[in-house]
Amino acid sequence: LHVCDACGEARGTTPKGQVSACFCSGDECTWCGTVIRRPITDYYDHRSGEWIHVPYFNELTHRCEAPPELRVGRQWRARPPDPDVRTYQEAMTELAWSLLEDRAGD
Repeated sequence: LHVCDACGEARGTTPKGQVSACFCSGDECTWCGTVIRRPITDYYDHRSGEWIHVPYFNELTHRCEAPPELRVGRQWRARPPDPDVRTYQEAMTELAWSLLEDRAGD
């Protein structure tokens, strides 16, 4: 892992294969510009020394500060995954879609 020059968070892959996604690959609120961690990723919190999982419903915790009259249309603007974790994020997205399709077929 290394420290991201832009956001100061840990990013990259450990020798054991654990992947840490920093804020730079997160999603951005279209209305207020707040960036949150990308859902269905993990990150290493260097302050606590722990690995933390970001659940798929993470975006529901965001409380937008933009006035209601500005909040029209799609809220989340997906940012491109950072290069260090792109393969992991694409695999997790593909897995999530396949599980959703399996459930729909039942």
